[in-house]
Amino acid sequence: MKKLLQKIFIVSCATLSLDAVAQPTLTHASNSPVVGDKFDLRNTNYVSPGSAGASQTWNLSAMSTTPAITSYTAVTVASTPNASSYPSANVSIMDGAGTYIYYNTSASALLNNGVITGTVVFSYSNPETYLNYPFNYTNSFSDAWDCTFVNASLTFYRAGTSTVTADGWGTVTTPAGTFNNVMRVHLLQVYKDSCLSFPFNVNYSNDQYLWYRPGTHYPIASVFSFTTGTSVTTNGSYLNNVLTGVSE
Repeated sequence: MKKLLQKIFIVSCATLSLDAVAQPTLTHASNSPVVGDKFDLRNTNYVSPGSAGASQTWNLSAMSTTPAITSYTAVTVASTPNASSYPSANVSIMDGAGTYIYYNTSASALLNNGVITGTVVFSYSNPETYLNYPFNYTNSFSDAWDCTFVNASLTFYRAGTSTVTADGWGTVTTPAGTFNNVMRVHLLQVYKDSCLSFPFNVNYSNDQYLWYRPGTHYPIASVFSFTTGTSVTTNGSYLNNVLTGVSE
């Protein structure tokens, strides 16, 4: 009996170990935002994203813990301003300070349908695909998208292409803790703003790494390098309230 219990214990521990380092798959059920979700996000300093590849260990613990936290809540589209402008959206994330992001979530993809920030309304005639589902390590896709927005009574046109690649999986450490079974997604956005009212063209690129974990409906962390013309801004963020799954 004692030997049998020892074998059960060894097998159980081996199973838990395999679960802890298993290669994750991102899906609609495990990663799309759901009405009622709440996220506390801390915007912070840039930290090197580290290497791509399988079974990686990424250390983002050098991210600052002092910046203020912004709280986000996933709400119904009907409860938001300009809901009628986003008929295809089925969930919105708001920060309580006038910013709303409108998503269409489905078993096949997570799409950005539009954004309201203050008085500026971004409406996507061709939504931007954030993730395709299911999304596995080494999967990659490119998506062309466009939108219009009004600022200072002028209408601007934005068009771009996003390239999204699952370039690694493993364990990530942030000031909020250490998390296994994480997928790193490399996002490269290249886009341009123009205005027909006068000669105006501005080019942008956003080179961003995001760490996703099945069961958490928002990236656990991200770092980015954002270029406007010759100006480069670097920054990062991490979730301050990541829930730990029972399997871990």
